[in-house]
Amino acid sequence: MRIDRRGPIGVVGRDCTTVSRQVTHLDEPGLVVREMADAVDRMREELVGELMADWTNAKRRDLAHLLKRMASSMDEWMASRKSEDAEQHRRISNAACRGMP
Repeated sequence: MRIDRRGPIGVVGRDCTTVSRQVTHLDEPGLVVREMADAVDRMREELVGELMADWTNAKRRDLAHLLKRMASSMDEWMASRKSEDAEQHRRISNAACRGMP
């Protein structure tokens, strides 16, 4: 299956960052063939390098720390949403079953 920014991401209802993290797990054991992604990664690194050329190493570390913290908070929020959704689904299913003869 081909996955890119305009591929099945919208179809499965996931944003690029979620798919990227999931694909990384498949990429590590060599299950992913990367085409344009490597070129895009290089271009992104060059752009970020230019934008942050005058940043100190301390500021770069601060940004990295804050981005990791934000990603962790997003993961926790998503996990809590899944838990809440599962609980709501269980309540609805139980209510439906009680209403059946």
